[in-house]
Amino acid sequence: MLNFNFSKFRIMQIKSKLLKIEEVINNLPIVKQINAKVGLPWKVYTILDQIGKSFGAHNIYLSAAGIAFNILLYFIPLIMIALFVATFFLDSETTKATFERLLFNLLPRSDSTYKFFESILSEISKIQAGRTASGIIGVVSLLWISSTFISSIRSGLDRVFEIKTTKIFVIYKLKDVLIALLTPILLIIYAVAIPILTYVLSIFNQILPAFVHSIWLNLGLSLFSFIFTLSIFYGIYEYIPSKPIKGKISIYSSLISGVLVIIARFVFGWYLTTISRYGTIYGAYAVLVSVAVWIYYFAFIILFSAEISKFIYIKRTKQEGILQIRNNKKKKVPSTKLNE
Repeated sequence: MLNFNFSKFRIMQIKSKLLKIEEVINNLPIVKQINAKVGLPWKVYTILDQIGKSFGAHNIYLSAAGIAFNILLYFIPLIMIALFVATFFLDSETTKATFERLLFNLLPRSDSTYKFFESILSEISKIQAGRTASGIIGVVSLLWISSTFISSIRSGLDRVFEIKTTKIFVIYKLKDVLIALLTPILLIIYAVAIPILTYVLSIFNQILPAFVHSIWLNLGLSLFSFIFTLSIFYGIYEYIPSKPIKGKISIYSSLISGVLVIIARFVFGWYLTTISRYGTIYGAYAVLVSVAVWIYYFAFIILFSAEISKFIYIKRTKQEGILQIRNNKKKKVPSTKLNE
């Protein structure tokens, strides 16, 4: 045991000396000149290469396709259930306007999105017609089946974070059903909160100049919608993976996802209205195709943000370990594993 500790101490000494040598070399004038010319491009290339290899190793492109497929099949019925329940608390026009705002926070503004939203609203009457015992059984069955899209997100995030599942299938399935049940509840809370927030913001219009009334109202509603979206993303990264994630990975991932969704929504909306020829190619199916493509982008953003956050966490953790070695600290070097 003594020999082992002595060998470990010698290894730490050697590492410390090597780091000091590296620091001396990097401080040489000629090395600084070389780094000034090729250092930044090389670092950028190295980072992109590492991230690209991580994408390939975790198959996030294929995982995003699986998530998008399950969202198309199972998430949209959950939205219809939320719309149906919301009609018990709000009038139809308020419900329509509220969910339209929510939908446009996630989907690009285009004619395809409007048509997609109208098709969802047209199905609400069919759900209302099924308010019987068999209808309730159908809703419960739908929740059980709809949990599949939660399972696909968990599988993708587990692959990115390199998490091994340890529990039996039924436990994970029950967790997925619970999250699927919370999804329409959160949408209903959002639907109820928007009219209340609109009323509160309108009170401040009495003390504000008339020309800022609409700006103030739109800014307040947009900010609330953005915070709500960030909360949804945080819940995805924090509670859906099979094991809790270390550090601030969930916060980083949700912030990156929120920003990327806003950027991608405007870019994709511009693409649909100016460049896209989906209508010419797919005809009546253009609405479904454009929504499907966007949902794939959305699923890819979820996994992409997780990969970037993981990369940032590992880099920062390794840097903390290097600083501890340089300072000859005896503290435990932070682990780069995310789920310990």
